[in-house]
Amino acid sequence: MATQTARQRRDQARAGYDAFLAGCPSRQLLDRISDKWVALVLAALGEGGPTPPGVACTPNPRAMRYSELSRQLAGVSQKMLTQTLRSLERDGMITRTVTPTVPVTVSYELTDLGLSLQHLMREIKDWAETNMDRVLAHRAGTHNRRIDLLGRSGADRFAGRGARANQTRMCSPEIVPGFVCRCRLVCSELSKGAGDCKEALLCRRRVL
Repeated sequence: MATQTARQRRDQARAGYDAFLAGCPSRQLLDRISDKWVALVLAALGEGGPTPPGVACTPNPRAMRYSELSRQLAGVSQKMLTQTLRSLERDGMITRTVTPTVPVTVSYELTDLGLSLQHLMREIKDWAETNMDRVLAHRAGTHNRRIDLLGRSGADRFAGRGARANQTRMCSPEIVPGFVCRCRLVCSELSKGAGDCKEALLCRRRVL
C-alpha cells in the first residue's frame, strides 16, 4: 500500500464530506463556527487583546485569561462564554491551561487548528465592520419602500369609507390611548367608561 502524505490524507478526507448533503457531519461544524461568540472568541485570541480605536488589528496570538476574554467580549454572559470555550476546547480549537496560583489562573490559547480558522474569522469580522454602513443603508431603503407600499395599500383600502372611517377613528374626549380596531385604526381617544361612547362600542364590536 502506497504511503500518503498529510496533504493527500486531508484532500481525501475533504472529498468525503459535502455540507450540501443533509446528513453530512460537516454541517454540525458549520453550525458551531457560525455562532457569533465562537467567531469573536477566536478573533480575540488571535489578536491577543483589545485594540485601541482607529488602530488596525494585527495578528498577535497569545494565551488570554478568562477575565480578559470576558472584558473584551462586551455583552457576553458568563454562561455563554463558558459554553463557547468548552465547545472550542472539545473541538480542538483551543487549549485550556490551569495554573495553581491563588486564586487559580485559567488561560486559553489557540491550537494550530484554531489558528487556521481564526484567520478566516478575523477576515469575516473585518468585513462586517467595514460594510456595516452599506448594509444599514440597504436595510433603511428596503424598510422605506415597504412602508410606502403599505401606506398606498392602506389608503386604497379605506378610500371609500369617508366620514364613517373618520368617526370610528375619533371617540370621546376622555382619553385612554392605544385601543386597536380590527380595521387597524387606532382609537387615540377611548373613554375610560367606554359604555358612554358610541364610537368606542363600534370599535369593540369590530374587535369581537
